[in-house]
Amino acid sequence: MERLIPANGEAMPKIRRAAIGITFAGSIAPVITATHPADALSFVRRRQESGYIDWWAVEDGSNFRADFAMGENMGREYLDFIGRYPTYGHCLLLGHIVAGMAHTIDERGRLGASATGFLRIVNEHAMASATILAMPEIDHA
Repeated sequence: MERLIPANGEAMPKIRRAAIGITFAGSIAPVITATHPADALSFVRRRQESGYIDWWAVEDGSNFRADFAMGENMGREYLDFIGRYPTYGHCLLLGHIVAGMAHTIDERGRLGASATGFLRIVNEHAMASATILAMPEIDHA
């Protein structure tokens, strides 16, 4: 941990999350250039013949629990990616992924286990964020 030395000469800790370019204690570090999701995420693929992006390049196997757990891991991978690269373009990424999942709906209208596991993790984090945002401000009067 580095120390900042303000004008008054008093040292204070400086905590940095360089991956997303945030430096606490008042300054902003340069943002790391983001990579394309097709090059960084295990479940997104570029099609060689067309250059088209397959936003959900996942095939479930026959074991629901294993596929669900795989989807949860991919959900964590997605959250880590957007946390590291919070760009304007990546704020649209989830919509592309869900649209890709829609192409895998079975004949009964259900998503596969991996897609369900992915969405469970993303929704869990969305609920936590929404809970924090819905908290009333504390009045310090």
